[in-house]
Amino acid sequence: LSPYRLITFENNLCSTGDWETQILDSGGSNEDGALDHHDGAQVVDIDNDGDLDVVSIGWNNIRPRIFENTSVISNKPIADAGSDENITLPTSSIVLNGTASDPDGGSIVGYAWTQESGPSAATLSGEDTSSLT
Repeated sequence: LSPYRLITFENNLCSTGDWETQILDSGGSNEDGALDHHDGAQVVDIDNDGDLDVVSIGWNNIRPRIFENTSVISNKPIADAGSDENITLPTSSIVLNGTASDPDGGSIVGYAWTQESGPSAATLSGEDTSSLT
């Protein structure tokens, strides 16, 4: 591997949490006459699509070079059912007020509450709204 390559480090938070090396440009070598390291590389959203691209000027290729980030970013909506609640008899019901947001800027169009566990089946009312009884 050329010591003159242009690399980034990406944190893979969704699986291992490790930093992964991404080679943007291999850089060449002195032996093959293709030495091209990238002093002054800058990270910027050059195409205004919300993700970061890299702009650089190579050592031998004295022209701006753009390394476009073409990955598709799609964040799933975030739902929060609120804090845990316990019911002590004779109380037989409780209201949970959930919240949701969409990191992509979209609107929340519906809710779908379900029972995950418990000693017996619960009767759910309002399972398609933000408030569940």
